[in-house]
Formats: sequence, C-alpha cells, structure tokens
Amino acid sequence: TTTRMSRALVLFKELQDEAVELQRIEKSVKDLKNQREQRQKFTYRMSRTAEIEEAKRSIEKASEFRGLIEEYILARER
Repeated sequence: TTTRMSRALVLFKELQDEAVELQRIEKSVKDLKNQREQRQKFTYRMSRTAEIEEAKRSIEKASEFRGLIEEYILARER
C-alpha cells in the first residue's frame, strides 16, 4: 500500500521536475525577447553579413524554444 507521505513525496518530485522545466522555458522566452529587442534596436543600415548572422542567431533561439515547448508538452501528456 502507498502511504500518504509517499504519495506526497511523489507529487512533490513531479512538481519539482515541472518547475525545472518551466524555468528552462522561462529562460528561453527571455532569450527570445532579448533577441527581438536587439533586432528592434538595429537600423536598416546594418551590413548584409550582420543581418545574416543576426537572422541565424534568431532562428537558432527560436528552434531551441520550440524544442523546449515540445518536450514540456510531451512530459505533461504522460
């Protein structure tokens, strides 16, 4: 039989894992927000090379964010 304490510990562990996932997602959201803000600061006089590098960084961050969200959704479905 499962005691109330063991059920509470399992629930605590699940919530702790979820909190860690949410922290990872929050960091990724902040990174994306910073990317957007940086992009807004640039002017259109930026060199073509700089534009391409900035676009690559933005795509990379967006891909990371999408992966984290997909992992989180899959974890919540279990």
